[in-house]
Amino acid sequence: MKHRWIGKVEPDPVPADELATLARLVMPGIDTSQLRPMTGGFRNWNYRVDSASGPRVLRVYAKGDRSALKERRLAELVAPEVLTPKVLEIHEVDDRTVAVREFAEGTALHELMETPGALNRDVADCVGRTLAAIHRLEFDAYGDLDAELNLTEQWDLRGAGIVAYVRRMLTDGGADERLGPELADELLAMLDRRADLLEAWRERPVLVHGDFGPTNLVLGPDGSVSVLDWEFGCSAVPALDFGNLLRPPLADDLEFVHGLAAGYQAAGGRLPENWRRLALLADVMAWVTFAARPIVQHDLVLADARDRIQHTILEFSSDRSEP
Repeated sequence: MKHRWIGKVEPDPVPADELATLARLVMPGIDTSQLRPMTGGFRNWNYRVDSASGPRVLRVYAKGDRSALKERRLAELVAPEVLTPKVLEIHEVDDRTVAVREFAEGTALHELMETPGALNRDVADCVGRTLAAIHRLEFDAYGDLDAELNLTEQWDLRGAGIVAYVRRMLTDGGADERLGPELADELLAMLDRRADLLEAWRERPVLVHGDFGPTNLVLGPDGSVSVLDWEFGCSAVPALDFGNLLRPPLADDLEFVHGLAAGYQAAGGRLPENWRRLALLADVMAWVTFAARPIVQHDLVLADARDRIQHTILEFSSDRSEP
């Protein structure tokens, strides 16, 4: 669904004079007039620039964002099995972090979604295999990762822990006011009954991309898939990445869904019974997190959050015990 936000929800652009200064400091000699903004960045900014060594991406982080080092380490960690652009340089310029990375040739999946049939079973199979390769990387516990990929905060991803996290986002984070108190209460009531269903997919802690969606996946000319932007990488459960990916419209594309599952399982990934519904249930954590961020108050984001939360509540509102 985040593809709907392109051109509407991105942060305010870096002022042109500041961008030119940053670019000259990081890539001396480049023609700053050739910097071309790239779509899909909802927290940081990416610009394509042509250099003597070929196309590069100038990645400008929001002030105070220090995730560049983590992104570089994760890119290095997954590189043997997952295509991801290499981070070439990282610079600290006053209160900004700026990185230079390789450019991923190809077409982003959110652009392919505009062409009927472009996201065929072969593409889905490759996406599934790529995701399985990411999830093969294991950690000792669940939690966020620092620049050295050490756990900075351990998470409780049992049912009770998920309910506690959502409750904290609703109350301390202010998401209840943005979503509406009635919807917040309905969400908590549903999770009190249903969050334990995710135990079926709570296995070893694995690497999770954290933003594994069409805006961060690029289909190359050879049919390969590159994965971009790892700032939300963490140690968690596979359901979170599947929930992110299988938002509308991909959730309703059965050919894509079946190809995704086939590729994931062929590459060694495990999918529990009713995995699609479990992915939907896990994704409410992401939508509540969106609503809890003070900087994310755009009406479109909140409308999508309400829609997906309401849809999930309805999906799990029956009295049946199975997922």
